[in-house]
Amino acid sequence: MRNEHRIAIVGIGIRYPDATSPGELWENVLSGRPPFPAAQDRYAEPADNSVADRISRLVLDVVATALADAGFRDGAGLPKAATSVVLGNSGGPSATGTICAHFDLGGGGFTVGTGSAATLLPVVAAAASLADHDVDVAIAGGIGRCADTAGLLVLMRENDAIARNRRIYATITGWGVSSDGRDGTNGHRLALARAYQRAGYGASRYDSGARARYGKYQHYATRCQY
Repeated sequence: MRNEHRIAIVGIGIRYPDATSPGELWENVLSGRPPFPAAQDRYAEPADNSVADRISRLVLDVVATALADAGFRDGAGLPKAATSVVLGNSGGPSATGTICAHFDLGGGGFTVGTGSAATLLPVVAAAASLADHDVDVAIAGGIGRCADTAGLLVLMRENDAIARNRRIYATITGWGVSSDGRDGTNGHRLALARAYQRAGYGASRYDSGARARYGKYQHYATRCQY
């Protein structure tokens, strides 16, 4: 697969109740601590202006962290006219607008309906726009309104990341989207098959006998190379 179709993760920004960096999150995983211990207590908060303001501050802080991690501190060096923002629907259109306005981005900002995949589908949409050369940099991920949580990635085409000497955490080589259809049984397998096909791997490279049944939902899969 040509490098222009491989998408590099060059920046990461997260805010979770017990983790404010990927390193802290990984330590929590290794120790078996739940990632969202206090999230359930905050679902009843009213959607007033104070909540909206706090979400806006959270969003801008996490984006700034991700951009700095990618080598674009305060947006310096970012191709702003060709940088997009894609968030899961929990972030809402106001969050994407806030990001684009604050960092003066002209590549478009939009939300996607995701159901249970509030972070993964934005990454798929951003990867596709990069592969099609619609944008040169994409900020993608999910914002949790009720729990004050966020996870965002900065993505570039792999060849551009290499040319600009960016650190690459991982390379996304394939992605797939599907839905369960009428019988509600094959969506997960179909998403995996499409991701592996795009990545250039045959069906034998993954467990074709694995099944997942989640009802009639949409499914999203990515295949990363570390």
